[in-house]
Amino acid sequence: LFHSIDSTIGIECTEMQIQKVIDKKERTISLCFWDFGGECQYRDTHAFFSSSSAQYVIVFNVLYPSSKSLVNWFNLIQTTAPGAVVYLVGTHVKKASGKELKTAEDEVKAARKEWKPAFSPKITIIGGHNCSYW
Repeated sequence: LFHSIDSTIGIECTEMQIQKVIDKKERTISLCFWDFGGECQYRDTHAFFSSSSAQYVIVFNVLYPSSKSLVNWFNLIQTTAPGAVVYLVGTHVKKASGKELKTAEDEVKAARKEWKPAFSPKITIIGGHNCSYW
């Protein structure tokens, strides 16, 4: 989907067109994916591109989970896009041992417990894949 597998520098935008029959009419749905660089030096630019009507995907490596990093992302999205929906996606699940998956799940739980939104509407955080978070 994205053009490189290296870390994103700045923002990488990709658009995908999907043909879908809706109400017996074929329609074109445009999906826009904005891959934000996760490094601290890019975070100040994210507010310019945030919207409460967007849906956000926070992708993290389950081998190196960080509740602090997740809380930072929750706060950034809450501040710039209150009421938005956020999906958590853990990568490298097949490479992780049961112990590593448990550690990652504990980090996600800690982040959700630690995160205290300062105002409403708060963002909605969604997980999946056979357990609470992936």
